[in-house]
Amino acid sequence: MASLARQLGTNTSTLSRAINDGLGVNFNELINRLRTDAVLAALQGDDERRPLLEIALAEGFNSKASFIRAFKLYTGQTPSAYRQGLAPPV
Repeated sequence: MASLARQLGTNTSTLSRAINDGLGVNFNELINRLRTDAVLAALQGDDERRPLLEIALAEGFNSKASFIRAFKLYTGQTPSAYRQGLAPPV
C-alpha cells in the first residue's frame, strides 16, 4: 500500500480511506480480488494447462491457502472445480 500511495502522491491513511469509502472493501480484499481476476483471465487463455499454484504465485498470491481462500470467496468454487468447468466435454 505504501508504494501505491507514493505513486499516487498521497499517504497510506488517505489511500486506505479512499478504497474503503469508494469501493467498500479494504486494501487486502481489493488486491486479492485483482489477483483472482488475473488468475481467472490466465485460466481462460491457458492452453498449456499450467499448474494452478504456478499461476496463482505468478499473479502475486503468497501461498496455496490464501489463493484457494480468495478464489473460493470470489467465485464460489475451488480453483480445481472452476478449471474442470472450463474443460470441453469429452
